[in-house]
Amino acid sequence: MEKSDRRQFLGLIATMALAAPLGVASAVPLELQEQNAPTKGSPNTQNHSGASQIARKDWSRFSTAYFTYPCFMEKITKEQIHRKVQDAVESNSEVLMFFIMQEGYALYPSKTTERDPFALDFDVLAEVAAAAKAKNLRLVACWMGVHGVSRLAELHPSWTWRDAKGKPAPRFHRMCLNSPFQNLLLEQIKEVVTGYAVDGVYFDGIYELVEGCYCDYCREKFREEFGRDLPKNPHDPLMTRFRMQAVEDTCHSIRNLINESAPSTLFIMDTLGVRAYESFGQDLTQLRRYLDVFLLEAYWEYTGQPIWYVGMERRQVAAETRKPVWFPCWFPLHPNGNFAPIPKATIRLWAGEALVNQGAPVCVEQDLFDIDRSRFPTLQTVFKGIKKISPYMRGSKPLPYAGLLHSVATKELLISNRALSNTDNFKGAYMALLEHHIPFEVITEGTLSFHDLKRFKVLVVVDALCMTQSNIEAIRQYVSHGGGLVATYRSSYYDEDGHLREHFGLADILGVDASGFLLREGPIGPEQLGGREAVTYYRIAAGNPLADGLEGDFSSLSGGVVKVTPQPGVDVAAHILDYDYRKQDNPDRKWVWWPGKPSYPLITTKKEAGRAAYISGELTLAFWRHGLPEAGRLFVNTVRWAGGTPPFEVQAPGSVQVEVCTSPALGKDGLLCMFSNRTANPLYLTNRSGAEGAYQYVREVVPVHDVKVRIKTPASDIKETLTITGRPVRVHRASGNLHLSLPVLDEYEAVIIG
Repeated sequence: MEKSDRRQFLGLIATMALAAPLGVASAVPLELQEQNAPTKGSPNTQNHSGASQIARKDWSRFSTAYFTYPCFMEKITKEQIHRKVQDAVESNSEVLMFFIMQEGYALYPSKTTERDPFALDFDVLAEVAAAAKAKNLRLVACWMGVHGVSRLAELHPSWTWRDAKGKPAPRFHRMCLNSPFQNLLLEQIKEVVTGYAVDGVYFDGIYELVEGCYCDYCREKFREEFGRDLPKNPHDPLMTRFRMQAVEDTCHSIRNLINESAPSTLFIMDTLGVRAYESFGQDLTQLRRYLDVFLLEAYWEYTGQPIWYVGMERRQVAAETRKPVWFPCWFPLHPNGNFAPIPKATIRLWAGEALVNQGAPVCVEQDLFDIDRSRFPTLQTVFKGIKKISPYMRGSKPLPYAGLLHSVATKELLISNRALSNTDNFKGAYMALLEHHIPFEVITEGTLSFHDLKRFKVLVVVDALCMTQSNIEAIRQYVSHGGGLVATYRSSYYDEDGHLREHFGLADILGVDASGFLLREGPIGPEQLGGREAVTYYRIAAGNPLADGLEGDFSSLSGGVVKVTPQPGVDVAAHILDYDYRKQDNPDRKWVWWPGKPSYPLITTKKEAGRAAYISGELTLAFWRHGLPEAGRLFVNTVRWAGGTPPFEVQAPGSVQVEVCTSPALGKDGLLCMFSNRTANPLYLTNRSGAEGAYQYVREVVPVHDVKVRIKTPASDIKETLTITGRPVRVHRASGNLHLSLPVLDEYEAVIIG
C-alpha cells in the first residue's frame, strides 16, 4: 500500500465492524504526508516570507486576544468602532479579532458582496484597521464561514446545504463548499488582504457536517470523481472522504491565495478538537499544511466537560497539527444569543487553563460589554497579568519527562467506526497523570522516532491499536538505549496495512506472550437475570516497587484484559483474580462473583537497558469511568517506575496543575512556572443532573494554601522572581534543587524565575 494513500485506506477500513479485536488505520508519519503534498502552489509554511515567519513567532504562538463585532441590526458608527478598539486596548489585549462580514453582508465597500445596509456611511473595515494600527494591535479579519450568511442564502439558494431529500438546513443557512460559494469566499479574502492592513484572516466555520450535503453541486462533483451517485447513507466511507476533500480543497485555495497576495497574513480557523474529524470533515493532520493557527472552539461549561478536558483537547490538536492552538472563552452565557455574563470565577479559571496548557487566551466578547460591563474589570486583571508573560510564553518548552502517545490513526479508526468512547483509556491516563502531578507532553506518531523520543524519560502508549513497524523499531531503539516504556491493553496489535499481527508488535520489548482476550461486561448477576461475568478483580503484589502505597490492595476494573504469559526474567506487579466458583451456589443467586486465586498478570515489568512495563487490562478506563483511586495510583506508579524521578515534584491537591517550562527569553537558567487551581465547589459540574440541557458554571474556586514545587536544576543565583498576580512567593535553592512555595493559590498564577 502506498503510504501517501492514507485517506483512501481510512475510507476502506471505516467499513469494518468495530469489535475486539479491531481493524486498523494506517499511521503514516506526518513528514511523509507532507512530502506527498501537492506541489502546485505549495501551501507549506516555508513558502512564506522571512518577515511573516518573524511575525508568527512574535504573536501567533501566544498573545492575549479580544474577539468582537459591531452590534447587529443597528446603524454602525465611528464612535462604536473606536469604543470597541479602545476596549481591546484597555482589556490588555494584543490582538483584535473583528468580524468584517455580517449575515452575508460586507462591512466594507466590496465589489463582490452586497454591503451591510447599516454600514453605508463609512468603510468600517478601514476604520477598524486604522484604529488598530494606531493602538499597536494586531488585527484579524473574521468571517463566519459556511454559516451565518443568511443574505447569501437568499440570493443564492442553490448554494445552500441540502439533505438527502433536497431540503435546506433548518438553521444557520449553511452553504456548501462545493458550490460557487467557495469562489466568493476567495474573492472576499483577496479584497481584504490586498486592500487593508490586516495581520490575519479567521474563519469560524469551514466544514462539511456528518449528515453530508446533497445539493446539485455535490451530486455532480461526486459523480465526476467516483462514477456513481451520492450514497444515501451519509456515513458511507466515500461520503466521509468527499466531505473532507471539500474542506481541504477550500483551505488549500485560501492558503495559496494568501501566499500570492499577502504572504505575511496568518490563516486561522476554528476546530472542535476530537470531534472535528468525523462530525465536521476536518482532518487536522492534513489541514495543518494550510493553517497557521487553530482556535479550539469548546463549550466546556454546558457540554458537561471538566475544563481540564478542554485543555487535553488543546494539547491533542497541538500535537496533531504542531501549530499554535488558541484557547477561547465565551463571555456571554451562550454564544447563540444569551447576553447575560458568565461568572467571574469561570473567567479566572479559564485564564489558569490557558496558562498551564500554553494556549493563547481569546476573550469572545460578542457585544456583551455594550450591554453589561460588570465582567470587564475581571478581564482587565486577568489579561494584565498574562500580557506580562506573553514574551516568555512564546517559544517556552516544558521540562521533559513523559511522552503520552495520542494515536491519530487509532482516533481516526474509532471515529470512522463511530466508537469514540473507546478513547476512554487515553482520557483516564491523561487524568491520572494530571491528578498525580506527573509532567508529560502529548505526542503523536509524527514525532514517534528515536530522535524525538530520546528527550523523554518514559514513553506512555495507552491502547494505541495502530502502530507501524517503523514506530515499533523506534521504540525498541529507545528502550535499548535506556528509555522507559509503559504500554497498555491492545497497543500495536495491528500493522500499518490493517493486518492482525501474529504477535503484537511490542510483545518482545515488553517480554510477554499473548494468547487472547478476557472480556467481562454486562450487569452483575446470574445469566437468568441478564448478567454474565461482569467483574474483573485484581490484586497488587506486596513488595513490588509498583505497589508503593498500595501494597496488597484489592480492586476491580471494567473493560477487557489481554491474556498474557510473562517471559523468563519478567516480574508480575499485579494479578487478575479468577472467581471462587465454589461460592456460586448461593441460594440468593445475587452475589455470585466471589474473587478467587490469581490467574493472568495485570501488570508485568521488565528491566534491562531500559525499563518496560505492560498493563494488560483497561486500568485507565476504570479510572476515567469510576475514578477508582487504586487504578489511577497504580498506573502512575508504573509510569514513575519506568521513567524514574520526574524533573519536578509538586505538593498540592490533585485539582492543582503545575507546569514548569524553560523560555528563550529567560536564558538557560530561567524558569517559567504556571499554576491552575480547579478546586471548584458547585454541587455539580456536569449536565447530567436529570434535566435536559442543565449545566452549572463554576461560581467559586476554593483557594489552596502552601503549594510547594521542588525542581531539579543546577544551583545558581536567583536574580529575579515575579508573579503575575502580585501574590507573594518564596523561592530558594538547596542541594541542587529549586524550592518554590506559594502561600496561597487562587485560580491561577505564573512565576517568572530569572
